[in-house]
Amino acid sequence: MKFELSSLLEQISNFFSSIKVFKDFKLVGKIFDYQIGEYHLNLEILSKTQVKWEYISAPNDGTGKTGIETCTIQEISKGIYLFFWTEKDGSNVVDIFNLHTQEVFVNYTLPDTKMHNHRLTFKIISKINLTIPT
Repeated sequence: MKFELSSLLEQISNFFSSIKVFKDFKLVGKIFDYQIGEYHLNLEILSKTQVKWEYISAPNDGTGKTGIETCTIQEISKGIYLFFWTEKDGSNVVDIFNLHTQEVFVNYTLPDTKMHNHRLTFKIISKINLTIPT
């Protein structure tokens, strides 16, 4: 059986779309700061459908590298957000941010199909106040 990640991402999106619809999107302007091994990065939420990532520090002259990605962002539970996108090089990214615990589950596949999974902590470094609805 051939594994089709793009098909899986579409199914995930359709499933969560049926559960939760954004009525008041409060993540725009937030910057999530976290580190994966030697890669320290920021993920800025530009809109409901766009994020910008930047390597604050990275090996092999990667520091300062940025990308703007068209993505899907969905609140899958109160204060828990699913982000996913496909990068220009074919890498697929699926991140789940838990605003209650400040944990992020980072999952990505590279064009060579190698899959990576990380459970990390993050902090919000933007100046915009973030409140979790109760």
